[in-house]
Formats: sequence, structure tokens, C-alpha cells
Amino acid sequence: MDGKKEDKINRFALNKYTKVLADHPHFPWAAKLNSMARQASAERAWSAISGFFDNCKKKVSGKKGYPRFKKNSRSVEYKTSGWSLSDERKYLTMTDHFGIGYCF
Repeated sequence: MDGKKEDKINRFALNKYTKVLADHPHFPWAAKLNSMARQASAERAWSAISGFFDNCKKKVSGKKGYPRFKKNSRSVEYKTSGWSLSDERKYLTMTDHFGIGYCF
């Protein structure tokens, strides 16, 4: 949102930036996350930002404003990796480095 037109920020650049954040020393928790979980968060942020700008371009009536990001968002989306299914197919084991364990 803060980028200039010359910066060419798009959803692919945002996905690449998740790797930069994972390698940054101020964000050690990002390195523990699965790469697909980091990219899913970037995709959600990109859809909020692009939806805002699309509504502005289309001049949709109603309340508009920049997307607001929650400070304490604790949800993580695992798509195809970062978890494994037990042999009985009853439990999910989270394979990231946070030590979550298994879910029923």
C-alpha cells in the first residue's frame, strides 16, 4: 500500500518477500512457519489490498477505507504441506517448528 507506482508490487513480489521476512533477524517466528503458510498469509493481504483499490476504481458506493490488519491474528492456513495425516486417518500432526502437536 505504501509503494510507489515504480515499485511494481504485485502478488508475486509479495510472495517472494515472505522469504525475505523469514530470513530477517527481527522476525524469527516467520522462519519457523511453513513456506506455504507464509504465502497464504501474503495472498490474504494481497486480496484485501487489491479489493480496496478495485472498489475505488469502480467507485463502489458505501464505506471505504484501507484494509485494517489485526495485531493479534493467530490463524495460519496450511494448504498442501505443513501437516501429515495419521495412519488411522483420525489425527493431523502439524509438522512446523512451533511444536503445536496433533489435532483431532
